[in-house]
Amino acid sequence: MDNLLIHYLNKMLEMEEGGYINEAIILADKICETFPEDRTTILLEKGKMEFRNGHEKKALIDLIKAYEISKNDEIFHLILEAYYLPNKLKMNTIFLKNKELLNNYPHYRNEDIDNISDILPIWQDDEDLIWIDYNEKNFIVNRRKIGVSKGISKNEVILLANQLWLDVILECVKCSGIESPFLDEEYPIYLVYDRKSWILFMQIVDITALINIGRIVFLVGQQKIIEYFNEDMVLFPTKSNYDTLEKDGELLITDTIFNNQLIEYNKNIKEIVNYYQNKKDEINEHIKAGKPRILFCTSRFTTILQYHTRDCMSSMKELGCETRLIIEPDGLHRINNNILAKYVMQLKPDIIFSIDHFRFESCKWIPKEIVWVTWIQDYLPYILDKETPSKLTDRDFIMNHFITWKEIEKIGYPSSRMMDAPVVANKNIYKPYILTKTEKQEYEADICMVCHGSDIEGIISSLLHNFEKNIELKKIVEQLLYDYCQLVISDEFILHTKDEIYEFINEYIKQFYNIRFNENFISALGEFILLELNQNIYRQAMADWLIEAGYTNLKLWGNGWLKNPKYTSYAMGPAQNGEILSKILQSTKIVLGNNILGTGAARAWESMLSGAFYMSNYVPPEVDIVDIRKIMREGEDLVMFHDKQDLLNKVNYYLSHETERKQMAEKGRQAALKTMTYNALMRRLLEFLKNSLHD
Repeated sequence: MDNLLIHYLNKMLEMEEGGYINEAIILADKICETFPEDRTTILLEKGKMEFRNGHEKKALIDLIKAYEISKNDEIFHLILEAYYLPNKLKMNTIFLKNKELLNNYPHYRNEDIDNISDILPIWQDDEDLIWIDYNEKNFIVNRRKIGVSKGISKNEVILLANQLWLDVILECVKCSGIESPFLDEEYPIYLVYDRKSWILFMQIVDITALINIGRIVFLVGQQKIIEYFNEDMVLFPTKSNYDTLEKDGELLITDTIFNNQLIEYNKNIKEIVNYYQNKKDEINEHIKAGKPRILFCTSRFTTILQYHTRDCMSSMKELGCETRLIIEPDGLHRINNNILAKYVMQLKPDIIFSIDHFRFESCKWIPKEIVWVTWIQDYLPYILDKETPSKLTDRDFIMNHFITWKEIEKIGYPSSRMMDAPVVANKNIYKPYILTKTEKQEYEADICMVCHGSDIEGIISSLLHNFEKNIELKKIVEQLLYDYCQLVISDEFILHTKDEIYEFINEYIKQFYNIRFNENFISALGEFILLELNQNIYRQAMADWLIEAGYTNLKLWGNGWLKNPKYTSYAMGPAQNGEILSKILQSTKIVLGNNILGTGAARAWESMLSGAFYMSNYVPPEVDIVDIRKIMREGEDLVMFHDKQDLLNKVNYYLSHETERKQMAEKGRQAALKTMTYNALMRRLLEFLKNSLHD
């Protein structure tokens, strides 16, 4: 070593000892310029000095430079000893924890990775990640990209490639997603990695927060990315950092997969059209023989409709029909035209069955030979549109839940292709059970109501929020609504029709305020009272009547009751549909109906099939959209109460006449078993189609 170089190096060390670290570093840089042939030695000494004085990143960069010039194993192992080994245990712990978290995580695709000894993270900060490829003995620097989340907005499907900074991912999560998700509906964020980046990620990032988010999809390696995006109902990204994908060269651009799926879709459509040509007679024969192939279409984002579809399909299977169901496996997947075509091609159905949706809403390629069955259950605009019947084909059939609703009659659905079909119940779920001692203690009651209710203040408050800019109008509407509620609770009346409600609003504001509301405002307010307030205030009124009469063994199941201190002693929280609900119903002496729009609700049949005595509330026949009196015999299969006093009289009578109560409960159960189960409904449907189809 040159004596002059030794002199300068000693001078550098003297500066360090004197506390002049920055000056020593500057001197070291000048020494490198002066003695380029000795850069390895100088960088090594400079790196050691920086490391000793807390400049770890600068030290690492200089030590890496020294190694890259010399390829000296001693320098390589020095870096390992200083930067990797102190953190090895921590990183191994993170890796094993992450691996355990992913074992049962549904949104993860990767070949198992146990060997992580070749990818060694040695530094990460807000700017850089530095790691070692041990097999190649190379040092790699990944620079953090700025503004990754910029431009990401709600309702987008995001793909991030080889992203190694947790805070960047979380920021993208925050910026994206569905603005108003329903149930578990969400848009995924795809995190895709090549093998080396994934091993790095698994050692340096605790993924607990990402797992808990629930919409992160981890995809590792080109093959797994291909396989995942070829799975059914996968959403394709609308925004991604494709520049990283192209640069890395190991991760497949999903556009290629999309194009392949488009080719498959067109191929399926062509085969479907060819297959169904001249198949009308064959389909008719399958249906008349009672053994059609049926494709059931539903969505997990339709609350209880998915369960109604499931129960219809299960019953058709019991009747010997070949069936298949289209439904999203989770909240990150969606049904699309490609999937529908794929399922039609695979099953070759004679019938497609859907709740609340018609053939004309779906793909135009659905063959006209297929029989389409729509079970209408909800007040949706297109169901109530008088133009809808004209869009139906002669092989479109309607199952009508609203069996006594005059509005449906006015729309003009063809009576020859529409059958009465009130919502029924599953006899395999709703049935008498042998209860444990604990279940009896938890569920037994003299009277129960199973419904959402009692949060009247919250319901009214949500409406009044729209009047913040007009305080006077807000006060008038608030007083009107609370006065109406008081009239219902006091049992003076409850209004069942729009016309009655409109008349009440007009008379009320004329009498107390001597003003007039415009027709659009009255219509909107009346709609609110009829469809939202009425049901809830009536349920609260029933509870109040019973409590005031001294019935303390009362249980109120459902959301809302817990919010009102008045019902704390009676509120039980939500009742889980299915077996638990059936046990609750069978454990109650009297189950009260509480639906003021339609008395023939599914809760009636669930109660009866469970073995419960069911007492229905009264709704005038002319406004009862599903009149239970058209299905069951009042006074023989069930009891109906008309008003407050009638309710209290009949509750008192049937609680004190146990034998009569149990006999009627059994009659109701037998009647429900005969006509109000999914098996009975599906048998009626097959018979209806058999008699309605024409060659």
